[in-house]
Amino acid sequence: MKKILTSGIILSLLLCIILPANAVSDKNAVAEQVAAPPAPVTNVNKNTGIKLDATDSQVPAGATLVAEKITSGTAFDNVKAALSGIKNYTAFNISLTSDGTSVQPNGNVKISIPVPSELNTSNLSVYRIDAANVVITYPATIATVDGIKYASFETDHFSTYVLGDALTPADASSNAENPATNTTHKTGTAWYIYAAAGVIIISIIGIAIFSRSRNQNK
Repeated sequence: MKKILTSGIILSLLLCIILPANAVSDKNAVAEQVAAPPAPVTNVNKNTGIKLDATDSQVPAGATLVAEKITSGTAFDNVKAALSGIKNYTAFNISLTSDGTSVQPNGNVKISIPVPSELNTSNLSVYRIDAANVVITYPATIATVDGIKYASFETDHFSTYVLGDALTPADASSNAENPATNTTHKTGTAWYIYAAAGVIIISIIGIAIFSRSRNQNK
């Protein structure tokens, strides 16, 4: 009986040494993943000057930014109807293609649109006209890069976008875009912590039984 208990205690102590070593190995693997952040990706549409800033985890490798100015047709009529309250604006159909197929980004990416000279940079907004002709408003950040003024915003969906004067509530019914929510995935306590706790409990029980057995034999 004593030999069995002694072997069990030795085995438990060995497991207590091995499990933390595995934990260190897991931490090192996580550190290696953290040390390799996603690579930045910049894509510029030559026809419009519109820029895409993202990472290789958000857009497929080799993807192409497609942007066309809308000046006529059904899409233009929809923009006019949705934004009837403003006079100055310019509309674009913005999309992303990969291997000839239209794709959407994986998360929020930054889009920068050159600001036309006829627009007032102190009173600008970006609008997306969705499939139901609902207007979604995006706040625009104005910045000058290499002598060019850009209106930048973040989105996770490519569609028809309009850069124009800021709307007032009375101008048109618009739906404010919900702010992006960054959720951090929190994993549960690592398995090795539970295992180590179990080993320690078993060791304590084994030592208690062994001590009690010795006292009874005296």
